[in-house]
Amino acid sequence: MTNRIDKADAWCILRTSGGRTLPLARSLRAAGFEVWTPTQRAMRRLPRKRVKVEREAPILPTFVFARLAHLQDLIAARSDARASHPPYSVFRYAGRVPVIAEGQIASLRAEEARAERLFEDDRERDRVAKLRSSSSVPAVGARVSVPITAFTGMVGVVEAAKGRSAVVNFGGGRTVTIAAWLLESGEIQNANTGNGIAA
Repeated sequence: MTNRIDKADAWCILRTSGGRTLPLARSLRAAGFEVWTPTQRAMRRLPRKRVKVEREAPILPTFVFARLAHLQDLIAARSDARASHPPYSVFRYAGRVPVIAEGQIASLRAEEARAERLFEDDRERDRVAKLRSSSSVPAVGARVSVPITAFTGMVGVVEAAKGRSAVVNFGGGRTVTIAAWLLESGEIQNANTGNGIAA
């Protein structure tokens, strides 16, 4: 039994040059067309500089998916000088425009989501590395909080330094050694909340 494709949710494929993939998708989207091309973000170091910038790149260069319902308008827009979209063509196979079901691009959507998770993980590692390299141990007596881990919301007082860590007293006999990069300047909270220590 052949599965029918719901043409209301179907896609066709547009082709362009690799460097024009994202500009074409943005241009058509700005013109009101529903288009999509899987993308991935990455941090790239600028030439001869230590600065990193975020870059977006197509996962499938030269391919842009467009809703099949837009096909005739896309064909017209391709030759409309007023539209000024990057050059593109409608992909054909054996003389026909292939109809792509939503389910057929599911793996591409999954790859895009995976690439985004990897990017976020890389960015978090960069953030932590910067914190580790630039952080200093707070002075003894400083009030600090820990924005992550089980101590979130609690405020303590630095009792001593231990290498790149601080010994923090959270009150009630709770003294914990915590890496300095995890600490933030904290304010003493109301004792009635049960968090923090008395001033």
